[in-house]
Amino acid sequence: MHTVLVTGGCGFLGQHVVKHLQLYGENITEIRVLDFVPFERKLEYDCNKTITSIIGDIQDVELVTRACKGVAAVFHLASKIDVSLLPDVQSMYDVNVKGTQNIIKACQEQSVQYLIYCGTLGSFYGYDAVRNGTETSVTFPKKCSHGHYGEKKTESFRDRYK
Repeated sequence: MHTVLVTGGCGFLGQHVVKHLQLYGENITEIRVLDFVPFERKLEYDCNKTITSIIGDIQDVELVTRACKGVAAVFHLASKIDVSLLPDVQSMYDVNVKGTQNIIKACQEQSVQYLIYCGTLGSFYGYDAVRNGTETSVTFPKKCSHGHYGEKKTESFRDRYK
């Protein structure tokens, strides 16, 4: 039996991942949700697995490390999205790059077997359609769709796959 962690589990995608883990995660006993607000179930499903709400920020290294302790898999969904006319680029960098680096480091330190990093493909890869792509088979665009958001989402792992 396993424990999984969902960062950003209170958001739209996170709510659906938690629901699917509840419905189809046969070997899962606990779902930890790390978000800056308390987890509140917003979708209809039978809740038969323990949900532990961890309130905090992925920029907090100690909190992320504690959240990853004893976890078999991490679904990393947390991100700062700002597509406004004057986006807070520094805040997006702090969350989307530094926060993701904290997640990766904690997974390595805690021997987490799986890290699933989720986001909108369009924000990562630009305007061209991606079919059957992986992080090693798709080249990064010179300009990301969604402006600074897409750029900051890719920055934390771009150098790993050049």
